[in-house]
Amino acid sequence: MDMNKKTSIKEIRQFAFIMAVMILFLFAFLFPWIYGLAFSKVPYIIASLFVFSALLVPRSLRPVHRLWLKFSLFLGFINSRILLFIIYYFMLVPIGFVAGLFGFDPMKKKQISNSYYIQRNEDNNNMENPF
Repeated sequence: MDMNKKTSIKEIRQFAFIMAVMILFLFAFLFPWIYGLAFSKVPYIIASLFVFSALLVPRSLRPVHRLWLKFSLFLGFINSRILLFIIYYFMLVPIGFVAGLFGFDPMKKKQISNSYYIQRNEDNNNMENPF
């Protein structure tokens, strides 16, 4: 995402409406329902501030939008590294370890010869499977 690009009014309004809906959904409905919290006016006030700002003065939300984008880029950076770490060390390393224990060698690295060419026994004139 290009942080130097000017954000359009339409993008800021979309951001504000999405933030308002998500704030209401998370903090006014979901979290109170899950954790048994009491009713609070704060999520409604914050969501209404986002909506009214988007409708009346959308440019005032530009710094909030920019900060949110920087935060999301940071989270994306961190999350991608965490996911790649988990996939590599908890999926690929055990698979390689088990394959090595059973002697699985798909690249035939242990083969000792002058050439790694594999002679093909099929007819080379087959036009459906030329290779």
